[in-house]
Amino acid sequence: MAGCEIIASITVFIGGRLGVKAFAAVLKLPYSILGTLIVLLSMVGSYAVGNSMFNVWVMLSFGVLGYFMKKYHFSPASLVLGLVLGPMMEENFRRHLLVTKETIYLFLISRKDNKRDT
Repeated sequence: MAGCEIIASITVFIGGRLGVKAFAAVLKLPYSILGTLIVLLSMVGSYAVGNSMFNVWVMLSFGVLGYFMKKYHFSPASLVLGLVLGPMMEENFRRHLLVTKETIYLFLISRKDNKRDT
């Protein structure tokens, strides 16, 4: 197992050293060609993941969303936090409703006190 990792590391190192000039040459391409190439490869990759055009439309939708977020100076971190933490928050909210027999009032007024009663 360790031998495979060493061989893989050596192969990646040699490939990286040989490919540096080619990778640098790609950056000298005009933006119109480079941007088109990036969009094309992104579309091919998103289609290849599930062989579904739905994946391509989702990728394009998030691209448009990202464009408008950048245009109107929204932080992408808030979107990522919402997408990651949203399902966890919903699950815990449902758990709260089950424990309190669907009383939302306790959810709205309850808070944790850091002080201990002595």
